[in-house]
Amino acid sequence: MFRVTREAIDLQGLVDFVTDPEAGAIVTFIGTTRNNNEGRKVIALDYEAYPEMAEKELARLGEEAKKRWDIRRMAIVHRIGPVQITESAASPLRRSKKASRSGRRSSLREGRSG
Repeated sequence: MFRVTREAIDLQGLVDFVTDPEAGAIVTFIGTTRNNNEGRKVIALDYEAYPEMAEKELARLGEEAKKRWDIRRMAIVHRIGPVQITESAASPLRRSKKASRSGRRSSLREGRSG
């Protein structure tokens, strides 16, 4: 699932989507809106995108990740429109066959690549 949405991200729905009985871990990254940036107050973010093109790019990034890591199922969702402080803006999730201590680092690398 690679999607751009104006709606709040359903995190439990994404976990349910990537759940696989043959996999041993779910790795998540949840990007949220913070209240500051480089010493300046932030009251909200307003993301813009051309959804069809953005979803193609999310799918391309997902396929690239699948080539690098043993990923069973994947979901990457990004919000567009206004996103208030502490709300989720981006949520890539992947279900891996094996849990490992390097899973957290992998999650962070994936988060930065998007």
